Amino acid sequence: MMPPTLAGGFSRPPLETAQGSSGASTPRWRFSPRERQIVTLLASGCSNQEIADRLGLRLQTVKNHLSRIYRKLGVPNRVQLAVLVLQQDPPDEST
Repeated sequence: MMPPTLAGGFSRPPLETAQGSSGASTPRWRFSPRERQIVTLLASGCSNQEIADRLGLRLQTVKNHLSRIYRKLGVPNRVQLAVLVLQQDPPDEST
């Protein structure tokens, strides 16, 4: 039997710890700049096609990035990814 990481299973998210202004540690994921753009657009409600159009990518490229992001964070789908991201980094509601 292959380990979950080799079999395409979900593993723990790769986290970095950043010091906040209050001195508390906050988790930060290791995303490439492109993955960060995709996650931001997904969390704001964009479809895969909208993400592709906005970033000048093919739809399949967006799907490939999302699959990698899901594996990195251990989430099964876009809804869980959006929930996780919004819980960790809620949008600024003062604007």
